[in-house]
Amino acid sequence: GKKLGVERYVKAARRGMDYFRKKPDLIKFKPELAELSHYFGYMMEALVDLGEVELAKKGLQQALSLQKDDGSIPAYPGVDWVCATGVAQLAIAWYKLGINKPADRAMAYLEKIQNPSGGFYGGYGKNVQYFDKKEICWAVKFFIDASLLKEQARR
Repeated sequence: GKKLGVERYVKAARRGMDYFRKKPDLIKFKPELAELSHYFGYMMEALVDLGEVELAKKGLQQALSLQKDDGSIPAYPGVDWVCATGVAQLAIAWYKLGINKPADRAMAYLEKIQNPSGGFYGGYGKNVQYFDKKEICWAVKFFIDASLLKEQARR
């Protein structure tokens, strides 16, 4: 709305953000919410982009608490598999906030699991429930976005 100079779009976005800001589970990364890291990543990046930095930081703190030493983040809290797209999206949100260490660890993990083709399966690990053994284009898209932000953070 701001870019187009259309106030009704700005107002609509504010109404939507006001509605979602009141939701008690907006920034909760919990398995009972069926909150795949991919969807959680969308929400965290959107919060950053909408200027809801403190909310995004609170949500990202949950992902950080689950991040393993190798940089991986479970697809859902408590599972033994990773959604590649979600890891990349969480890295994007961290980079946008200037929180580079967990983002760098996430990227190192993604670089380690990247398929020889350059693509990514939806998930990696035990009992994957998201595009097991299927390369998905959106994982690559978010990996490239995160890679660009990583390069910008180095400058």
